[in-house]
Amino acid sequence: METNLKAGLYLLSTPIGNRGDITIRTLEILKECDLIVSEDTRVARKLLSMYQISLDGRNLVSYSDNSNSYARRKIVESIHNSKSVALISDAGSPLISDPGYKLVCEVISSGADVHSIPGPSSVISALSLSGLPCDKFYFHGFLSSREKKILEELERLRDYSCTAIVFESSRRLIKTLKYIGRTFGQKHLVSVCREMTKKFEEIRRGTVEELLEEFDSREKVKGEVVLVIGAKTFHKMDSVQIDKYLHYELQTRSVKDTVEILSKTLSLSKRVLYDRALVIKNKLKK
Repeated sequence: METNLKAGLYLLSTPIGNRGDITIRTLEILKECDLIVSEDTRVARKLLSMYQISLDGRNLVSYSDNSNSYARRKIVESIHNSKSVALISDAGSPLISDPGYKLVCEVISSGADVHSIPGPSSVISALSLSGLPCDKFYFHGFLSSREKKILEELERLRDYSCTAIVFESSRRLIKTLKYIGRTFGQKHLVSVCREMTKKFEEIRRGTVEELLEEFDSREKVKGEVVLVIGAKTFHKMDSVQIDKYLHYELQTRSVKDTVEILSKTLSLSKRVLYDRALVIKNKLKK
């Protein structure tokens, strides 16, 4: 098959819902590339059929996080044999909570080219729809499945002091909102973005308390969910006040326990407290 594409790995973003969101450039590459690498070949075949793109004898191979070094090496070899390779995930941008990172690293290490073709992203879509500040944000991906770990991850997000974005399954939405309430407070602002760009798209904005009341009243919540959590506004306290609290607690507690307690009771950043706690602890030892 004749192609105008240069050899290399092409990272293609595919629609997160609405089929009309695919870019012209992505369609052109899918038509012209020598090899298509997909997270799930069944989903890829449906995608190609949707846009009436024929494989015409080209290979369609599966690649996931469980793929081994041999699979990556074969793809890299194809590129070095002057082949153009397109990598797609089931929906959205490759590598963003989807397979591809190790493959991209290996392609780069081999000296071959990697090209990113912009397109749909549930992360950016949710951020822009949330009604929350977009100037600084942190994308976390999926939260852990264990309660202790979830709370630790949320506390870390709280300390970053910027808008945070997490993926969540609809069946865990209620529990996760409760965890957010415990960490950030019931009055904290959150946006729930569900089924974005699809027929039943739903964007709900409000406090944790309000969203819990709304979703808990429903018989069932379906679809894919992206949660956008507003930045925690920490109380402005001068250094003298902070040091007084730290000095008192550090007389009977460790630095770690002191920081843990005061970050919650005073809604102060752990990073700020930890640095000051070390200084005061050293003074107390003298």
